[in-house]
Amino acid sequence: MHLKRLNTPKRWNVEKKSTTFITRQSPGPHPRELSVPLTVLLRNHLGLVETNKEVKRIIHDKLVLVDNNLVKNPKLPVGLFDIISLPSHSLYYRIVLDYKGGIKPLKITQKESEIKLFSILKKTRIKGGKIQLNCTSGRNILLPKNDYSTGDTLIIDLKNKKIINHLKSREGALVLVMKGKHAGEAAIIKGFKNFLSVSKDRAILESEKGKVYETMKEYVFIIGENKNEIRIREEDIKFGKKAEKKEAKPAKKAKKPAVKGGKK
Repeated sequence: MHLKRLNTPKRWNVEKKSTTFITRQSPGPHPRELSVPLTVLLRNHLGLVETNKEVKRIIHDKLVLVDNNLVKNPKLPVGLFDIISLPSHSLYYRIVLDYKGGIKPLKITQKESEIKLFSILKKTRIKGGKIQLNCTSGRNILLPKNDYSTGDTLIIDLKNKKIINHLKSREGALVLVMKGKHAGEAAIIKGFKNFLSVSKDRAILESEKGKVYETMKEYVFIIGENKNEIRIREEDIKFGKKAEKKEAKPAKKAKKPAVKGGKK
């Protein structure tokens, strides 16, 4: 099933009028507004293929991995901080947000592709007294102890599937804003406003330019304590200096594909 290009979410960063339809993502670990179908990423954003048929061919040939897992579904939704790998071509990407909150693949090294950040969305106690952490990207983690809090970030080794670090949601932490008018911005947590009523908790943030503002606590993703643990853009994150805002341009289809099925 396809989607009309004119109805695609703004975050997809694709041209609206080149063709009538575009691939619609299937149900998966990411919501529609925070993800793009794998086909759209490979064809429209990266220009590694030219047609849907070529996408299916390289997936059939087991050339594409998402979070170190082989992909079988070309409509799989890929979202924030997912790792897209084509090891046979030494290509590795992390899904990030541009300055306007649009979805963007960032080219990374093989070493960078070995870890991924997961934010804890919910905690539940299950049979046997174990704690289940429900995290972003649809990942659930079972632990014997209740050592982590909702809103914290776990850094996981994708190959060994082990937690290698823990980032607490607290004052001074470095975050990426995922939603709202500040989506795509890096900021530092200056404090929290917690409510006992139906109102949702809010985070007080300071932007790279030094502007202080509030946003929903659930809109922020912890990416570091004293420094960012992963790269979220080509340039370094710097606070106290004027951040240059770049215009987000829709991805254009490449003239020549870089990846083909079969042997390299």
